[in-house]
Amino acid sequence: MNKMKLTLATLILPILAANFMAMGMEKEQSKNVRPLIKAIVYLNPEKPAFYATNKQLEFLNEKGIATPILPIVREVAEVKVSESNGSTTNWLQQPTISIKDYEKEQLKRKTLSFGQQLHNNLNLESKTFPKYLPVELSFNCSNNSKIGLTIDTFPVQVTFASNKNFETEQNNCMEKFYYGAWTQELSKSEIQQLTTDGRIDSTTMTRSFVGNLIPPITVNVITHKEESYASEQGCYQKIIDNKIHPHKNTFHYLKRREAGLRPQRRLNPEPDLDAILSGCLKEIELNSSK
Repeated sequence: MNKMKLTLATLILPILAANFMAMGMEKEQSKNVRPLIKAIVYLNPEKPAFYATNKQLEFLNEKGIATPILPIVREVAEVKVSESNGSTTNWLQQPTISIKDYEKEQLKRKTLSFGQQLHNNLNLESKTFPKYLPVELSFNCSNNSKIGLTIDTFPVQVTFASNKNFETEQNNCMEKFYYGAWTQELSKSEIQQLTTDGRIDSTTMTRSFVGNLIPPITVNVITHKEESYASEQGCYQKIIDNKIHPHKNTFHYLKRREAGLRPQRRLNPEPDLDAILSGCLKEIELNSSK
């Protein structure tokens, strides 16, 4: 009987030990996996879409958002994240609890100087949601539409939301962009930056008044640098042109031909039917002359 108990113990104990070790390893691995953040994102329905400067696009790149096809963004109003403790964080203003917990867990594994700790704390506080997003991310979206992003190396499931109708607000903000409503809020430095970046044309115009009772005034006239950005059709066409390979795009082919440029070499060239037909005719002539 004692031998049987001993045999069972020798069989069971290694299995239990292996299970505990596996549980410990899984727990350790889970600490190294970045948490998925589910964010409800509200865009500002009052502010028109606007051009992003090159510096703003670089900031989005640093956050983990790829450079958009259209250099146009919308302002983010609020980002709600439900935390595991039941609270809600506005990620636009501060990092989520899950981000803080993950980063603190990683710091425990490192030996850092006071200066490095201070730098890491400042870096942690900067891991907030960007204050603007490329408009093309929300094209054709409505209330509860979802997209996936990576922000500061964390996977994010974005759910677009609105207190009214997200799709209508998106269309209104884009309509204001086409007609230049965003130009009213530009500072002199922003006008200069967007002109340098090639987004806008800025010229001055002097207005005189009848009877010269009011002295002439000089105003800035701001227009789209590219006319295609002044309409919905033009913006969508830019996205389509970017997605279609130049070799298969008739529009690109005609533009190159009008500019006198030679056709680009195809990676998989199609057979030249004219050359084949010409060769066949020559062969027929040779055969008939024999």
